[in-house]
Amino acid sequence: MKLIKDDITKASEQIGLTNSQAESLWQALQETQSNKTKFNLSTVLLYLGALVAFASMTWFYTSSLDSGKSLIISVVYALIFFGIGAYCWRQKNLKVPGGVLSSLGIVMVPLIVYSLQNLLNWWPTPSPNGYKSFYYLAHGEWLPMEICTLLAACLLLYFIRFHFITVLIYFVIWFMSMDAINSLVDAGTDPFPYFSIVSIIIGFFLNVLGFFLYRKNQRDFGFWSYLFGMFLCWSGLTIWEFQTEVGYFVYFLINLAFLFLSFFFHHKIFMFFGSLGVIYYIAHLAYILSESLMFSYILGAIGFSIILLATYLLRSRKSSQSN
Repeated sequence: MKLIKDDITKASEQIGLTNSQAESLWQALQETQSNKTKFNLSTVLLYLGALVAFASMTWFYTSSLDSGKSLIISVVYALIFFGIGAYCWRQKNLKVPGGVLSSLGIVMVPLIVYSLQNLLNWWPTPSPNGYKSFYYLAHGEWLPMEICTLLAACLLLYFIRFHFITVLIYFVIWFMSMDAINSLVDAGTDPFPYFSIVSIIIGFFLNVLGFFLYRKNQRDFGFWSYLFGMFLCWSGLTIWEFQTEVGYFVYFLINLAFLFLSFFFHHKIFMFFGSLGVIYYIAHLAYILSESLMFSYILGAIGFSIILLATYLLRSRKSSQSN
């Protein structure tokens, strides 16, 4: 619902507010609206630019620099991002650009710690095989880098209440859990089942956190908590090695439950991941029953039934809104 200043003035007169109180109310509403995140083209471009910058400054250039140059450049980048981000956030009231730039400063922290450890030759376990492997290789030697990044992200969130910073915190916690598991399991033991279990557990608690954040009217923070939580839950379930068809069917039922839970929690996120899981299960059935013509008939009937159900729900919603 879009309000203009005349509407606020008239409503204020009806409930007996003074002109100064009406003006204060209007200013408060303006500030509230400006602080809300709107995913328009400019916002999407800001996040896209941040991802491109992240890739260029942490993935590509490190392979051709020694540790000393890498440390200097990463510290300079971090100071620039933190400085400009804080300036945009506090002085110019540009919340999204300021928050995104500050988040890029956090992204530089693991590279700073890595370069410093290389210079001092200080590693709790054998030195890792290049900084690039930090993003895909689970190993206990990354823990000091992750602890420093987590502390820096929490400190930044204390001063700049930007919701996307929580994603970096969730991401680092997830990485820490993977690396801790890799350090604790015996050599020769497959760690992937443990990765799946821990991902599901962390995802579950992030969904619980998202639920309470929504109830506290912190929707931007709740959105990212729901999104990352559901990503961890769904990915943990999907990479699980199911040995029997019963296991695959349980996986299907869990994703079907996500679809039903979408009516009570963040419907778009739960519906998206639940739909992905159902499609994955159907693809599995299609693979093992590819020679069965009856399966195609059954699958077509299921798809048509889903369309009818969606049509019924849409009509029911429209009739309830008109009443």
